[in-house]
Amino acid sequence: MGRVYGYAWVSSTEQHLDRQIEALSAYGVEDRHIITDKQSGKDFSRPGYKTLKEQLLRSGDILVVKELDRLGRNYEQIKTEWYELRQMGVDIVVLDMPVLTTTDKSDLEKILIAYCLHHRNIFCNLDRHLFTLYPLPYSDISLLLRLSTVWVPYSAFPF
Repeated sequence: MGRVYGYAWVSSTEQHLDRQIEALSAYGVEDRHIITDKQSGKDFSRPGYKTLKEQLLRSGDILVVKELDRLGRNYEQIKTEWYELRQMGVDIVVLDMPVLTTTDKSDLEKILIAYCLHHRNIFCNLDRHLFTLYPLPYSDISLLLRLSTVWVPYSAFPF
């Protein structure tokens, strides 16, 4: 097994990384292996992340993030980044979404994880469109997503 790295990111200098760093440390990531960024997340050109991906991560290493959206904001870019990390031989741990964790998984399980990631992207985009159409509290949108195949016609969506 390789090294275990943690990545924590916030989109502005006024925000705090403490909660993420505490979670990474609790998982067992050494402080010296926690890489941080405090800047916009419109893409993956953040200096800490670039150093992590281009210079530090190697095949057999593990990348730990507290939440999937702490990797980036755009789920299409997250999917691309995820696949690139997996192609490098890096396993990924998402602390708040263990179903996406790739460590100690068979190849079939890793394929299923990629499938889950893909569908998470679909639901996030669907959620955004539904909120535009139906300005409901988030809990109601979640319920709507679960029931959408039953009572919300596809023609109701603008995409």
